[in-house]
This record gives sequence, C-alpha cells and structure tokens, in this order.
Amino acid sequence: MSVTVFEIGSRFVMPSLRRRMVEVLYKDYRMNQMEIANLLHITQSAVSRYLSGGRGKLIDISKYKDINEDLTHLIDLIVEKKPSSIEIQKQLLRLSFRMFSRGYLCELHGKLDSSIEVEKCNICSDLFSKIA
Repeated sequence: MSVTVFEIGSRFVMPSLRRRMVEVLYKDYRMNQMEIANLLHITQSAVSRYLSGGRGKLIDISKYKDINEDLTHLIDLIVEKKPSSIEIQKQLLRLSFRMFSRGYLCELHGKLDSSIEVEKCNICSDLFSKIA
C-alpha cells in the first residue's frame, strides 16, 4: 500500500509532537488537562488521549534530542505568549518538516509502504531540506 509523507505527517508526526507537548506541560509545568487544552487550542478529551497513550504514541519525540529541544523552546513560547492555534500549527509543521528532512521518519515510511526502498529514497530530502 502506498503511503505518502504527508499521510505520515498528519497521522503520526503531528499527533506525536502534540503528545510530547502535552506530556511536558502536564509533568514539567504541572498544568491540568483543561489548562493544557486551552493553551494548545485542543479539546480536553484530546489531552486525555495523549496522556493515556491512546494518541500520538507511535513516535517517541524525546529520542530526537534536537527536535525535543526545539519543541521545548516552542512550549516555553506558548506558555509565555499564548499564540493562536494557527501559529502553533505553523511551528509544529516546521518541526515535522525538520524531522522529515533529517531522515528521522524513513524507517517508519519503509515499514508502512513496502514500495519504498529506504536506502535509495530521497523524497524527504528533496521536499523538505530547503524549508526545514
């Protein structure tokens, strides 16, 4: 089955980034679920699913030190400035593009799409290296 990088981004990367944000806000900032939901412009139900592991569990963002650090800076900015939902989405998209451009998602893409030869593939480097 053919799976595009955009499907991977929307189905796996964005939820994993949001899950990591929720974890940090809950554990490190000691915010409750409703505060997190309001801050991130998502529902309290979504926050609950992120915390329980029912959503965004496939990719462990904390293992990518550079992405995790960038996400931590974004969280600090969100807590301090409380940007709009659109601004948060733009920043999360930038982080996801960075993950793609650095090859962090190639193995996952290969597992989801057997037609992808990971060693020969240059889809993400061609698409995202200039914008990440």
